Amino acid sequence: MNRKYALITGGACRLGREIALDLAKHGYDIVLLYYKSNAQQTVDDVRKCGVNCEAFSFNLFDYEKISLLIENFNKQGVLEGTGLLVNNASVFLRCPPENTTARILNKTFRVNFFAPYQLSCSFARYALPGSSIVNIADSKAAKNGTAYSAYILSKKSLIDMTLQFAAAFAPEIRVNAICPGTLLPSIGESYEKFEMRRKKAPMKKSGSTEEVCSMIRFLHENREVTGQILYADGGMHVFTGEL
Repeated sequence: MNRKYALITGGACRLGREIALDLAKHGYDIVLLYYKSNAQQTVDDVRKCGVNCEAFSFNLFDYEKISLLIENFNKQGVLEGTGLLVNNASVFLRCPPENTTARILNKTFRVNFFAPYQLSCSFARYALPGSSIVNIADSKAAKNGTAYSAYILSKKSLIDMTLQFAAAFAPEIRVNAICPGTLLPSIGESYEKFEMRRKKAPMKKSGSTEEVCSMIRFLHENREVTGQILYADGGMHVFTGEL
């Protein structure tokens, strides 16, 4: 039986952790890339699902080193089988254009766009036909709000990259994206404020981690689906302006 695995960036906590656990429950071996988070609890919980899990500390800011990382993974057998790359890690900074420094712009694009670009190209070089890439963008990228200027622009670029790479890597590797809405409370945010934000969506809720995980499996397991941008945001992207 052909092994299936998922390589997940930012896989130690929050949405990345939920994605790892969901895929593990569906029989995927898990490879986590993390930076500052403590990955051990996620590794332990994934292994309880009866699959293999390995975690590697790597700073995606150093995107120039990604090709060597993936080459080493290939040599070590980490990428054996049908693979799924989930580009999930993000830098998320609230900063309007007039306050966005070169440092903020550089950090945001290095992690949110340059790293997924390099990871996708390197992954496609070694992955077996039938493998796929899912990029985690953001519902905010459907609008032109200014509060998270660099972040939104990086996610817009990620969506365009998804479409370009879907054409470039076909038919061997498929590339899709998911645009979540408000899924989890921000650090320090009260539950009441979190729910208030979620209820601004047309569906009175803005998606869930379970919905995102289900979409990832759908996109990966349906072998003719590529170049798709799915929104898991309760319809928030249909509004004009910034919520």
